[in-house]
Formats: sequence, C-alpha cells, structure tokens
Amino acid sequence: MVANPALDLDLLRTLIAIAEEGGFTRAGERVGRTQSAVSLQVQRLEAVVGRTLIARGKGGGVELTAHGATLVERGRALLALNDDILKAVQAQPAQSAVGLGVDSCYSRRLPDILARLAATQHETVEVARAASCELGPMLKANSLDLMLCAGGLEPRQWPAVEVWRGPLAWIVSDARPIQFDALCRWRFRRANVHSRPLDDPMLMAVRGAGRAGAGGAAL
Repeated sequence: MVANPALDLDLLRTLIAIAEEGGFTRAGERVGRTQSAVSLQVQRLEAVVGRTLIARGKGGGVELTAHGATLVERGRALLALNDDILKAVQAQPAQSAVGLGVDSCYSRRLPDILARLAATQHETVEVARAASCELGPMLKANSLDLMLCAGGLEPRQWPAVEVWRGPLAWIVSDARPIQFDALCRWRFRRANVHSRPLDDPMLMAVRGAGRAGAGGAAL
C-alpha cells in the first residue's frame, strides 16, 4: 500500500500568502523568498497534490483554482493546528534529570535521599554508584548534581550537608587475633602481619573478606 504524500507546511504558507497578497512578488516579500523561489514552491505543491492550484490572469494577477481555494481554506486550519501544537509543547517546562552519585557503602540510605528529593524536586533522578573518592571528580566534571559520600572526601570548599553520622569500629575475623585501634598498622608490623588495603569499594566485599579471614576493616 502506497502512503499518501505529506503536505509541506512551508509550501502551504507560501500558497496562503499568494492568496492573501494577490501576487507572487508581495507573497515573496512576506515569506522572505524571491519571486522565482515562490513560483518553484507553487510548482512543488502542485506536484504533491496532483492538481493545478493557481491560474494567472491576463493583467499579471493570479487567481486560485477551485482546488487551490480548497487547499488554502483547509491549509489555514492545518497551519493553525500546527502552531497550537508547537505553543502547547513549548509552554511546558523542560524536563531534566538530577544526577545523584552514591557511595556503594551507603546504598541503604538511598531510599531516604530519594524520598527527600521527591518531596522538593519533580525531575527524574539518575543514580550512579561509585566509591566516595570517585564521586568527587564526577561532581567537579558536572557529571553529577549531588553526591552522597564519606565525610572528608567531598570536594574542598564545596557546600556539604551532613546527613548521617555513625560509629566507626574495627572488625576482624577470628583468624586474625589482632587488636585494632588508631595504631593498627603499627600493631600489624609488631605481629609480623603484612597488610594492604582491599581495592574494592563495595562494602559487601570488605565484609566478605573479613568473614573469610583475609583481614580486618574499619566499618
């Protein structure tokens, strides 16, 4: 099945301008085109509808044919509908997404944060998860609008609000009978235990390493 050709609204505007201005020259001035360009537009429109739309008079004037008059009448309604649709769409506020970065260790705080945003914002929230040390550069690069990170890892001199504070405790498995405190690394050396940080931002991975006897962590 062959689809009907679509009407070009610019061509319709030109035809309506010709009908209202009474000639190609004045219509061209109205639509910002030369007389020859207006003539070509009429020819293109006639090719689309398959009918003659304009008849030239003896005195150089132009008259609409019956098909041309019908197209002008219906075309005005079509252009008015087009303009109304554009105005309705443009009148709506632009929707944007709020980029929220969350440290994976604090995902449990995410529902509360999203509830607060929903109460004050109407934009869509896009959540990105990463380690606290990775969220700061993302915020500076404008990849994020907000971030939930560990205290002390926020960008310097950037506004920050404390949303939660909790105790920090050293957790160690039974396989590593070492007392942890502020001098934990010194105690590691005294016990001849090699230590290195676990390169994994996920809290579950750190807990899993402790349960497996692979070391201890501050949680």
